[in-house]
Amino acid sequence: MERFAAAGFLMCTPFGHCAPYDIILDDKRGRMYRIQVKTGRLRRGVIFFNCYSRHAHRGGSVTHYVGKIDAFAVYCPDNEGFYVVPIDAPAVTSALASLRVTAPANNIRKTINWARDYVFDESNPDVLNTRLRVNLVNLEPPMGIEPMAFSLPRKCSTTELRRRWSG
Repeated sequence: MERFAAAGFLMCTPFGHCAPYDIILDDKRGRMYRIQVKTGRLRRGVIFFNCYSRHAHRGGSVTHYVGKIDAFAVYCPDNEGFYVVPIDAPAVTSALASLRVTAPANNIRKTINWARDYVFDESNPDVLNTRLRVNLVNLEPPMGIEPMAFSLPRKCSTTELRRRWSG
């Protein structure tokens, strides 16, 4: 969270234990990201992290994140690296993700998911928009949908709010 704050993001954490994400990032320009935080482990030149959660204390259910989050924020204490990996990145499977730090012994590089491609840089937070394929120019709501904040006057009583929502 410190690194996201240093990059200028606002953050929210969900209330309770039912959300599939740990943090919601707000880029202050109209885009929010659902982020699941994971710890990566460096083994044989590769950072591995789980792409699911297992809740043994709740009956052993497994939570998969596809369609529920936008990205993983991965901290690897072994190399002190911090990475942001989109949920649809080639490095991510339903069970495990891998980010290569060093060249493989067999020298095959064609299908490697390099960790350096996912490093989060606090000085360039816009890279998050690029990675998550966000077009900040076109964030207008679809036709017929107007955000509530734009349709209410600046000062509005609770009674007025109830009347508008019920009507």
